[in-house]
Amino acid sequence: MDIKIGTRYQVSPKWKKSFEELECFRNEETNKFIGVRTLWRGGCIFVTPQDEDEVQELKDALEQTDGEAFEPCFEEWELGDCFDGVSEDIEFYGEHENEEAIQEKYEEGDDFTSSILEEFGFESDDLEIFIWNEIEIEEAEEQEPY
Repeated sequence: MDIKIGTRYQVSPKWKKSFEELECFRNEETNKFIGVRTLWRGGCIFVTPQDEDEVQELKDALEQTDGEAFEPCFEEWELGDCFDGVSEDIEFYGEHENEEAIQEKYEEGDDFTSSILEEFGFESDDLEIFIWNEIEIEEAEEQEPY
């Protein structure tokens, strides 16, 4: 595939259950972090390479094999969509005084995880995407300006 600077591409996993999202939540008072890792049946991101290095990174990603993860580290990328959550895990980074209470509420499964974490003073701080195994890339239409 001919990948060009400034062209928008849709990147998605070749196989089901290979699109992973890690959303990190931070409590500003305690400076503690909690991660919520979700595995999706499918999803996509959009990447617009800005220079030759990013073009090469996208070309190299096309050659990745089973067991390798593609993590979009591009100047201009955005989350497309993800659908049909397969699993969700909560990860505590460091010691948390409310870990047991958070874990209990999470396991009840009555609320969205983000709502539970907000109750304990955590706000979304970062989002990382990992596409495992092989990827597919196709040219995407330009996004309409807001």
